[in-house]
Amino acid sequence: EYLFAFESSLHYENGKIRGLLGPIDLVHIRGEGRLVLVASGELTRVRLVPGWPCHVSERQLAGWVGRVVPQVVPRTTEGAAAAYHPLLRCDGEGVLLVDERAAVKS
Repeated sequence: EYLFAFESSLHYENGKIRGLLGPIDLVHIRGEGRLVLVASGELTRVRLVPGWPCHVSERQLAGWVGRVVPQVVPRTTEGAAAAYHPLLRCDGEGVLLVDERAAVKS
């Protein structure tokens, strides 16, 4: 939902990762060129280093650069709202682009 446009010099592939509530749609973009992401505010960059996974809400993750492997994990908090807002555990090396204004409070 963050991807607005990209140059024709970039290659793309649609995909999905398995989520707790169903598949999560992704667009894999590679190559050299520019793209436009639209968010509710400025995106925060979070550096990801091997051995130090980062957890973000599925709704907050706008994208990443580098070798990042996202995996859906359930929240550890109780209540019905927690089940509907799973977290993504991101492992690997790169930079996550996070929309902090899209945070879900449960």
